[in-house]
Amino acid sequence: MSINKRNKDIFRDSRHFTREELVRYSKHELNEAAQHEMEKHLVDCELCSEALKGISEMKNSSALYEVSKELHLRARKKHLLKKKIFSQHELVTIFAVVFLIFFLILISIFFFSRQNNKKSPAEENKIEQSK
Repeated sequence: MSINKRNKDIFRDSRHFTREELVRYSKHELNEAAQHEMEKHLVDCELCSEALKGISEMKNSSALYEVSKELHLRARKKHLLKKKIFSQHELVTIFAVVFLIFFLILISIFFFSRQNNKKSPAEENKIEQSK
């Protein structure tokens, strides 16, 4: 099972409260029945209790959504900036291919220039006869 799948399955069998529910609880905006259910859950759930503690310590708990949204945007931008076009292995391969092509071009230029400088025996005979 992948780590990402395990992380998503952690809370599958339990009912944790949403950010909005915790904010409403901290502002005492829940009815008695909902408040009682939340309090029963908070007794046994360390995760929700810690989240509620964090929300309660914020001066403006409604700003929690904005802070969360901003953190997600920054994380996404950072991930996109770090994304590389080529890996190091791919870059080495590309440079090797480019070098090989360049080397072959130089060798072919050198080889064909030497072929053009060499005169055939028939051409050499004609030059000697004309003298």
